[in-house]
Amino acid sequence: NLRYGDRPFSADPKIVELYDVWIAPAIMVVVGGVICGLIGFSIITSNTMMIADEETATMMVMAVLNIGLFGAFVVYGLAGIVYQAGVRNVVVSSMWLDAKHELYSAIQRRRYLWIVISNLVVTVLTLSLMRPWAAVREHRYVIEHPKWIDDTLERGMIAENRLRAGHDLGRIYRIFPGNAPVRRPMDLASLPPAALARALDSP
Repeated sequence: NLRYGDRPFSADPKIVELYDVWIAPAIMVVVGGVICGLIGFSIITSNTMMIADEETATMMVMAVLNIGLFGAFVVYGLAGIVYQAGVRNVVVSSMWLDAKHELYSAIQRRRYLWIVISNLVVTVLTLSLMRPWAAVREHRYVIEHPKWIDDTLERGMIAENRLRAGHDLGRIYRIFPGNAPVRRPMDLASLPPAALARALDSP
C-alpha cells in the first residue's frame, strides 16, 4: 500500500545486500574499539606505575575511560554514516514507481563520509552560519547521479573533465531565452519602502 501521491511504488531490498553494507561499518567499529582500548590501556599502565597517590591514579583512570568513551562514540558515529549511505543505496535501488520507473542510488560511502565530516567542521567553526550551505552541499551530492546520462556522452564528459563541471560555482542564478533581452536587475537597496512593495508584483 505504499504510494507517492496517487502513484503506487514498491521497495523490496534484499537482506543479503543489506548484510553486505553492514560489513564495512562493523569492521570500523571493531578496529576503532581495539585502537581506543589499546591507547587507553597503554596510557593507564604507563602512568599508574609512576603515580604514588592512589586518588590521583584513580582520577587519571576515570579521565582516560571518559576519553575512550568519547572516542567510541565518534567511531560509532562514523560507522553509522557509512552504514546509512550503504542502506540508502540498497533500499532506493530496489524501488519502483508506478511499476514502471526504476529508482537508483550509488552514493560513494567514503566521499559521503568526507562531506558529512567537513560540513560538521565548517558548521562548528562558523557557529552554524554555514549550516544552510552545508545542507545544500550534502543533499546535492545525494541527489546528483550520472546514471541517467547516455553512456557515450558520459564517457566523453569524463574524458574532457566535464562530468561535474560547475560543481564549485554555486547554483544557477538566472535562466532566460536566448533570443530575449536580459532585464537589468533592480537595485533594491536604493528603493524606498513603497517601491519595494510594488516590486513584489514583478516576476
